[in-house]
Amino acid sequence: MASGRYISYLRVSSQKQGDSGLGLEAQRHAVAGYLNGGKWDLAKEFVEVESGARAACKTLRSSLAS
Repeated sequence: MASGRYISYLRVSSQKQGDSGLGLEAQRHAVAGYLNGGKWDLAKEFVEVESGARAACKTLRSSLAS
Protein backbone atom coordinates (compact mmCIF):
# COMPACT_ATOMS: atom_id res chain seq x y z
CA MET A 1 0.00 0.00 0.00
CA ALA A 2 1.44 3.36 -1.01
CA SER A 3 1.99 6.25 1.34
CA GLY A 4 3.33 9.77 0.82
CA ARG A 5 2.80 12.56 -1.67
CA TYR A 6 2.58 11.80 -5.37
CA ILE A 7 2.13 13.53 -8.69
CA SER A 8 0.60 11.88 -11.72
CA TYR A 9 1.50 12.44 -15.35
CA LEU A 10 -1.23 11.48 -17.80
CA ARG A 11 -0.78 11.69 -21.57
CA VAL A 12 -2.90 10.95 -24.58
CA SER A 13 -1.60 11.31 -28.09
CA SER A 14 -4.50 13.01 -29.82
CA GLN A 15 -6.96 15.79 -29.14
CA LYS A 16 -9.79 13.35 -29.86
CA GLN A 17 -8.58 11.08 -27.05
CA GLY A 18 -8.19 14.08 -24.77
CA ASP A 19 -11.66 15.39 -25.54
CA SER A 20 -13.27 11.99 -24.98
CA GLY A 21 -11.64 11.61 -21.57
CA LEU A 22 -11.60 7.84 -22.00
CA GLY A 23 -7.84 7.47 -22.15
CA LEU A 24 -7.33 9.90 -19.29
CA GLU A 25 -9.94 8.24 -17.09
CA ALA A 26 -8.31 4.84 -17.64
CA GLN A 27 -4.96 6.30 -16.62
CA ARG A 28 -6.46 7.94 -13.53
CA HIS A 29 -7.94 4.57 -12.59
CA ALA A 30 -4.55 2.90 -13.05
CA VAL A 31 -2.87 5.50 -10.80
CA ALA A 32 -5.52 5.03 -8.10
CA GLY A 33 -5.10 1.25 -8.37
CA TYR A 34 -1.34 1.52 -8.01
CA LEU A 35 -1.69 3.72 -4.94
CA ASN A 36 -4.21 1.18 -3.65
CA GLY A 37 -6.12 3.34 -1.21
CA GLY A 38 -3.10 3.87 1.03
CA LYS A 39 -2.18 6.95 3.02
CA TRP A 40 -1.28 9.12 0.09
CA ASP A 41 -1.91 12.57 -1.23
CA LEU A 42 -2.08 13.23 -4.95
CA ALA A 43 -0.34 16.59 -4.83
CA LYS A 44 -0.82 17.45 -8.50
CA GLU A 45 -1.99 15.94 -11.74
CA PHE A 46 -0.27 16.84 -15.00
CA VAL A 47 -2.12 16.15 -18.25
CA GLU A 48 -0.62 16.36 -21.72
CA VAL A 49 -2.50 15.96 -24.98
CA GLU A 50 0.11 15.64 -27.70
CA SER A 51 1.76 12.99 -29.80
CA GLY A 52 4.87 11.55 -28.18
CA ALA A 53 6.50 11.26 -31.60
CA ARG A 54 6.64 14.99 -32.13
CA ALA A 55 6.18 16.35 -28.63
CA ALA A 56 8.81 18.17 -26.66
CA CYS A 57 6.94 16.85 -23.58
CA LYS A 58 6.91 20.21 -21.81
CA THR A 59 4.36 18.94 -19.33
CA LEU A 60 6.51 15.91 -18.47
CA ARG A 61 9.52 18.15 -17.82
CA SER A 62 7.35 20.40 -15.66
CA SER A 63 6.01 17.44 -13.68
CA LEU A 64 9.52 16.11 -13.02
CA ALA A 65 10.64 19.53 -11.81
CA SER A 66 7.81 19.62 -9.21
